[in-house]
Formats: sequence, C-alpha cells, structure tokens
Amino acid sequence: AEALNGPMIGSNFSRLVIDPNRGEDDPTLLMKLYDGSIIPANRHAGPAERETRLTRLYRPYHAALAELAARRDDTIIVSVHSFTRQLRGRLPRP
Repeated sequence: AEALNGPMIGSNFSRLVIDPNRGEDDPTLLMKLYDGSIIPANRHAGPAERETRLTRLYRPYHAALAELAARRDDTIIVSVHSFTRQLRGRLPRP
C-alpha cells in the first residue's frame, strides 16, 4: 500500500478463526477441519459463536472495505493472504 500511495485494510485475525474472503453463507467460513487436522477452536463452534465472530471480526472488516470503496472513484482491491505451501497428499503449490 505504501509503495502505491494507497490505503490498506487488513484483517488482524486468522482465516481459521473466520475467513474474510468467503461469503457469510459459505459453509467454509468457519473451517472445522483443515488439511486433515481438526481446528480446536472451531470444532464445537455453533451458530452463536459464528454470529459472534461475524459481528466482531468479519462484518467490521467488510464495512471498512465498503466505506473506503464508497469514498473513492478509482478503487482497486488487491486481496492477499498466506497459504500452506503443500497440503497433505498434494503437490507443492508454486
């Protein structure tokens, strides 16, 4: 963002807590299993916990994106996140 002289909005939470790159209705929004491993904090997360995470993390992030896009005519969104280089049983990603 600094090199492009533009603003940056970042999520300060792991995608395993709640994935900001998914829709609210996406079944993978809260992953209970990832790459063969159970995600302990998500294992028993029910509708109330899902709503708490949506309210505290997901929706404020998306509101900030929407507010920024509404203020600017020349908005370009670049979404970047880390990823596991090689999932179990698969070839390495480039």
